[in-house]
Parts: sequence; C-alpha cells; structure tokens
Amino acid sequence: MTARTTASAPGAGMCRWGKILAILGAVILLLSIVAGTILAWMSFQGAMGTAEDSTPFTGSTTLQLSAGDEIQLYAREGAMTSSCDVSPSDQVGPGPSQTSTISQDGSSWTSFDGFTATADGEYIVTCAGTSEVLAAPPISVGGMLGGIGGIFLGVGGGMLGALLLLVGIVLLIVGRGKAKQGA
Repeated sequence: MTARTTASAPGAGMCRWGKILAILGAVILLLSIVAGTILAWMSFQGAMGTAEDSTPFTGSTTLQLSAGDEIQLYAREGAMTSSCDVSPSDQVGPGPSQTSTISQDGSSWTSFDGFTATADGEYIVTCAGTSEVLAAPPISVGGMLGGIGGIFLGVGGGMLGALLLLVGIVLLIVGRGKAKQGA
C-alpha cells in the first residue's frame, strides 16, 4: 500500500479564508448599518413623539387623560416659569422626576412641573401669568437609550464588518499572489 499525499496549491487556504472573511465582513457591515439605522430611527421617533402629543396654552386648558398618563409642563426656554394647578387635585399624583427639553416650532421648551393622572377623565390645568405653557408627555428615556444603542450598533458593527472585509480582501490578494508564484 502506498501513501498518498495531496498537496494543496500554494495560497489556496489563504484564498478560501479570504473569501469567507470578506463575505462575512460584508454581511456584518450591511446588517449592522441597516439594523442600527432602523433601531435608532424607531427609538428616536418614539422618544420624540412628545412634541406631537403636546397641547400649547395660555391660562388654562382641559386635557382628556387615562389613569397612569404622565404629563410634563414646559415653558419656552428663557421665559418665566408659571405656577400651575391641576384639578381635580385629588386625582393627581406626582409627575415624572426627569427634566426634559424639547423643540417645537423652532423654539426650545424646558419642563418645569408635571403630574400623573390617577383616574380616567378630564383634567383642567391652570397656570398663572401670560406666558405660553406646553402640556406634553415626558420624553421616553428608554427610547433615547434605544436610539443611542442603534447608533452604537451601526458604528461598532460597521467597523467590525469593514475590518473583516478588509482582512478578507488582503488574504485573498496574498493567497492569489502565492498561487501565481507556485505555478
């Protein structure tokens, strides 16, 4: 019985690994950018829905709320903050503990007070002074964190994918060069 040896062509292993890494890198690069962009966009849209759900008013306004709805009161940046009362006062709980800044119609608004509805119904918000006030849900902290996570996914995954793609292309080129030298 004779021993049979099969020698692979010079550089064949490098070419094979180069192709695998290049394909893997391209897929990771593409998926990271697409997934990161979608995650960031959806999260930021959810977090920034506050401005769309806002009610601007001067003096007083009536809000139709469900139990558990949180409302923050915003004043234009630089404007004097109003003193506000909410009735029925026996159906109002403490508001969100966060301070938020939102943009609407080209103006920045900063939160100064808030409350939580404890029952379904109408709530009358009355604010002293002549400054306009904006009543809106608080900005979603989870949505903001999801958006930042989406950005990191897109950038970090994209960098990893680009690195694998680059290493794969280099291995492919070097492997083909060795194959030509061996021939």
